Amino acid sequence: MDEKLYDVSDVWTDKTHLHLTVDGRSYRNRWADCSPHLLVASDWQRQRFDVSPSGYGIHWPEIDEDLAIAPLLRQADSVDVFEETNTAPVLAESREIYRVDEDVIDDDDLQRITSDPKVMLGKPVIKGTRLPVEYIFNLLASGVTPEEIVAEYDGLSEQDIRASLRFAARSLSAKTEQRLGAIRSHRQE
Repeated sequence: MDEKLYDVSDVWTDKTHLHLTVDGRSYRNRWADCSPHLLVASDWQRQRFDVSPSGYGIHWPEIDEDLAIAPLLRQADSVDVFEETNTAPVLAESREIYRVDEDVIDDDDLQRITSDPKVMLGKPVIKGTRLPVEYIFNLLASGVTPEEIVAEYDGLSEQDIRASLRFAARSLSAKTEQRLGAIRSHRQE
C-alpha cells in the first residue's frame, strides 16, 4: 500500500528561494542551501519540477536533480502566517552594492586571483583556495550576501569578493576591447 509521506500542496520558486507548503505549513529554502546544481540553474530550469506522488521528493528533469522533502524541511525557514496566505514571491532582501572603480588600481586585489592549470583546470580562483571566481559570481547572483559567503568559507574575506569583482570587470573590459578591435579592423578591410 502506497502511503503518502508528506502532503506537498504547493511548490514555487523565485530567484533566491524554493518555497514549499507541506502538511499545511509554509517553508522556504535558499537555493544555496538546497543544492549546488539548483544554485547555478536558470530560473526556467528551477521552475520545471515534478513532486513525487508520495510526497517523498522533488525532481528537476532539466538538470536531473532530486531533493527529498525531509531534509528540505529540516533546513528550511518556517514562513510566518502573513507569508503563508500571500502567494506573491518573497522579494530578495536588500543587498550591499559593491562598486568596482576602474580608475583605482589595487594590485593587492589582483594578486588575490590566480590561475594555474593544475588547480580547477586553470579557472581563475581566489588565491589559496579552490573557489573559482565564477562560483563566487553564481553565489552572488543567487542572492547570497558577501557576508554569508565569507562565513561559509574559512579564510575568505570580503576583500576576496571585491577582488573577484574587479578581476571580472577587467576581464570583461579586455574582451570587449578585443572584440571592438576585431570589428574595427574588419571594417577597415
